[in-house]
Amino acid sequence: MTNDRLEQFAYAASHDLQEPLRMVTSYLQLLDNRYDDELDEDGKEFLEFAVDGADRMRTMIDGPLEYSRVETRGNPLEPVELERVVADVREDLHLSIEEQNAELTVGELPRAG
Repeated sequence: MTNDRLEQFAYAASHDLQEPLRMVTSYLQLLDNRYDDELDEDGKEFLEFAVDGADRMRTMIDGPLEYSRVETRGNPLEPVELERVVADVREDLHLSIEEQNAELTVGELPRAG
Protein backbone atom coordinates (compact mmCIF):
# COMPACT_ATOMS: atom_id res chain seq x y z
CA MET A 1 0.00 0.00 0.00
CA THR A 2 1.44 3.35 -0.95
CA ASN A 3 1.77 6.08 1.64
CA ASP A 4 -0.90 8.16 -0.15
CA ARG A 5 -3.34 5.26 0.02
CA LEU A 6 -2.40 4.59 3.63
CA GLU A 7 -3.04 8.22 4.50
CA GLN A 8 -6.41 8.16 2.70
CA PHE A 9 -7.42 4.97 4.50
CA ALA A 10 -6.26 6.29 7.88
CA TYR A 11 -8.16 9.54 7.32
CA ALA A 12 -11.38 7.73 6.38
CA ALA A 13 -11.10 5.28 9.28
CA SER A 14 -10.28 8.07 11.73
CA HIS A 15 -13.19 10.18 10.51
CA ASP A 16 -15.63 7.25 10.66
CA LEU A 17 -14.57 6.34 14.20
CA GLN A 18 -14.57 9.92 15.49
CA GLU A 19 -18.29 10.44 14.92
CA PRO A 20 -19.60 7.72 17.29
CA LEU A 21 -16.93 8.72 19.79
CA ARG A 22 -18.18 12.33 19.67
CA MET A 23 -21.68 11.05 20.40
CA VAL A 24 -20.48 8.99 23.38
CA THR A 25 -18.49 11.96 24.72
CA SER A 26 -21.49 14.28 24.33
CA TYR A 27 -23.76 11.92 26.26
CA LEU A 28 -21.18 11.49 29.00
CA GLN A 29 -21.04 15.28 29.33
CA LEU A 30 -24.84 15.42 29.47
CA LEU A 31 -24.89 12.78 32.21
CA ASP A 32 -22.26 14.68 34.14
CA ASN A 33 -24.05 18.03 33.79
CA ARG A 34 -27.55 16.77 34.46
CA TYR A 35 -27.02 14.11 37.12
CA ASP A 36 -23.80 15.11 38.88
CA ASP A 37 -25.63 16.01 42.12
CA GLU A 38 -27.47 12.68 42.12
CA LEU A 39 -24.47 10.42 41.56
CA ASP A 40 -22.79 8.77 44.52
CA GLU A 41 -19.00 8.45 44.68
CA ASP A 42 -19.04 5.19 42.70
CA GLY A 43 -21.21 6.75 39.98
CA LYS A 44 -18.90 9.75 39.71
CA GLU A 45 -15.89 7.45 39.52
CA PHE A 46 -17.53 5.32 36.81
CA LEU A 47 -18.34 8.44 34.81
CA GLU A 48 -14.75 9.65 35.23
CA PHE A 49 -13.45 6.28 33.95
CA ALA A 50 -15.77 6.50 30.93
CA VAL A 51 -14.63 10.05 30.09
CA ASP A 52 -11.00 9.03 30.48
CA GLY A 53 -11.59 6.00 28.25
CA ALA A 54 -13.19 8.18 25.58
CA ASP A 55 -10.22 10.57 25.71
CA ARG A 56 -7.77 7.70 25.33
CA MET A 57 -9.84 6.26 22.47
CA ARG A 58 -9.66 9.63 20.67
CA THR A 59 -5.88 9.52 20.98
CA MET A 60 -5.82 5.93 19.68
CA ILE A 61 -7.99 6.87 16.70
CA ASP A 62 -5.78 9.82 15.83
CA GLY A 63 -2.60 7.71 16.09
CA PRO A 64 -2.84 5.85 12.74
CA LEU A 65 -3.65 9.09 10.94
CA GLU A 66 -0.60 10.79 12.44
CA TYR A 67 1.52 7.74 11.63
CA SER A 68 0.42 7.75 7.98
CA ARG A 69 1.48 11.40 7.70
CA VAL A 70 4.97 11.02 9.17
CA GLU A 71 6.75 11.09 5.82
CA THR A 72 4.73 13.91 4.27
CA ARG A 73 3.84 16.14 7.22
CA GLY A 74 5.65 14.79 10.20
CA ASN A 75 7.97 16.53 12.58
CA PRO A 76 11.47 15.19 12.97
CA LEU A 77 11.64 12.06 15.10
CA GLU A 78 12.42 12.65 18.76
CA PRO A 79 13.43 10.38 21.62
CA VAL A 80 10.55 8.81 23.54
CA GLU A 81 10.34 8.17 27.26
CA LEU A 82 9.62 4.44 27.18
CA GLU A 83 8.66 4.39 30.85
CA ARG A 84 5.83 6.81 29.99
CA VAL A 85 4.74 4.58 27.10
CA VAL A 86 4.62 1.56 29.42
CA ALA A 87 2.67 3.58 32.01
CA ASP A 88 0.13 4.57 29.32
CA VAL A 89 -0.23 0.96 28.15
CA ARG A 90 -0.64 -0.18 31.75
CA GLU A 91 -3.40 2.42 32.20
CA ASP A 92 -5.13 1.43 28.95
CA LEU A 93 -5.10 -2.24 29.92
CA HIS A 94 -5.68 -1.96 33.66
CA LEU A 95 -9.18 -3.50 33.54
CA SER A 96 -8.01 -6.43 31.42
CA ILE A 97 -5.01 -6.95 33.68
CA GLU A 98 -7.25 -7.00 36.76
CA GLU A 99 -9.88 -9.25 35.14
CA GLN A 100 -7.25 -11.77 34.06
CA ASN A 101 -5.37 -11.47 37.35
CA ALA A 102 -2.31 -10.85 35.19
CA GLU A 103 0.99 -9.32 36.11
CA LEU A 104 2.79 -6.98 33.75
CA THR A 105 6.54 -7.14 34.19
CA VAL A 106 8.84 -4.77 32.37
CA GLY A 107 12.58 -5.13 32.33
CA GLU A 108 15.14 -2.44 31.80
CA LEU A 109 14.22 -0.25 28.87
CA PRO A 110 16.72 1.22 26.39
CA ARG A 111 17.66 4.85 26.75
CA ALA A 112 17.40 7.22 23.81
CA GLY A 113 20.51 9.25 23.19
